[in-house]
Amino acid sequence: MIWSWQDDALTDYYFGVSEDEATPERPAYTPGESQWVSYGFNSSWRLSDRITFFGNVGFGGADSSVLNSPLVEESSGSGYSLAVPIFSATCVRPKATYPTSEGPNGRGG
Repeated sequence: MIWSWQDDALTDYYFGVSEDEATPERPAYTPGESQWVSYGFNSSWRLSDRITFFGNVGFGGADSSVLNSPLVEESSGSGYSLAVPIFSATCVRPKATYPTSEGPNGRGG
């Protein structure tokens, strides 16, 4: 879960409508500061030494100072991403294997 805050200037830059930009369909609006909350889930699965699958899904929204802007049409947002990077041999160190009698330090078991 993530909470974030944006000051008046940043929120106004993205969601405000100045008197010069106002039209009958888009009235002037000064939002003030805003707070945002989002949450999501990330996961990865290693398919082999060189291939890993990544997945992400997230949801979030802002407070009424943003939602009341004439520029905003949705009350929340969601998104997802999937990735399957394939690492080259120069990026991946192969797993070391040792005979069971020697172990990794050569002293047995």
